[in-house]
Amino acid sequence: MSTQMLLLILLCSIGNVPTASSERQLLAGYWGQNSAGPKMGPVNYEKKLKEVCQTTKYDILNVAFLYNVFDSRNKDSLPALDLAHHCTKEISEEYKFLLQCPEIEEGIKECQKLGKKVLISIGGPTGDGTLRSPPKAREFAQTLYDLFLGGNRLIGLRPFGSADMDGVNLDIQGGRPDHYPDFIRKLRRLMDASKKSYLITASPQCPYPDNFLRNALKKAWKYVDYVFVQFYNNDCHIGNLPKFREALDKWLSFAQANVRPLIFVGLPAHESASADPKYYTPPSELQVTYEKLKTRTSIGGIMLWDVSWDQNNIIDGRRYSDHVFALLNGTSILRPTTKPSPGQD
Repeated sequence: MSTQMLLLILLCSIGNVPTASSERQLLAGYWGQNSAGPKMGPVNYEKKLKEVCQTTKYDILNVAFLYNVFDSRNKDSLPALDLAHHCTKEISEEYKFLLQCPEIEEGIKECQKLGKKVLISIGGPTGDGTLRSPPKAREFAQTLYDLFLGGNRLIGLRPFGSADMDGVNLDIQGGRPDHYPDFIRKLRRLMDASKKSYLITASPQCPYPDNFLRNALKKAWKYVDYVFVQFYNNDCHIGNLPKFREALDKWLSFAQANVRPLIFVGLPAHESASADPKYYTPPSELQVTYEKLKTRTSIGGIMLWDVSWDQNNIIDGRRYSDHVFALLNGTSILRPTTKPSPGQD
């Protein structure tokens, strides 16, 4: 038997060898809140979604926010949207807080033509993500699918018209965290019945496990594709390397034990984009840190908060996100090959 054949047999017999996929690591960002606007002024307001996709390197854009999952101010308690200056037109007197946004519909379609994914983000720092019961959780999943994804039961009420978004981002930071596993399972069943491939993602705080998404990730991890961990506004921020590494290890261990999802390192895109400038990492420092961790198994890329701050952070003639993308470009994703233990859900 040849040496090459022996080596191949040996490699195949090892159960925990990570494999490099053909995917490169990805850049995700948040768009829709214009959070830099109050400080930077109207001239520097967040650009339209269409222009953002045409001029930046983002692979995934989370449209923020659907901030109230059941809003009694809308007929039938349909959800409420807040999209800053991007869209303020109410659908009707009965649905004042659902909004009608043809410009964003156009932007979503342009982003998708360019190969980018556009997700609806639920929650946010002032949102209410309360799902009062398992039936209500499943009802919200159906409503979300009909309003933003491939559903057709609420055609006249879809905020982004005929645009079929690419999935959902859970940025739950307020309300009660109960029943999200029921929501995720129902949503995934609806998604899987479609011919289109959708994403379910989550954006927890960096302390593991996250207070609001703890049960969602513990009990429904196998339906979640990406976890955009917010490594800022906490002591496990990337500038505090011992705490950062400790938290990152826990998130990666969670992902590797389940062979899913991929973990993204979430960062502020400007020194004013978070609660304190200390949470911001300049490109030169980020390169030193990320070079040491980007080849670890289950790292999926970097997430930035947010596009408005990014466009106002020009370094050596390039946006902050351009520097981040240069760091990611060409770096493959390593996935674990072990399987989760039987009975996990």
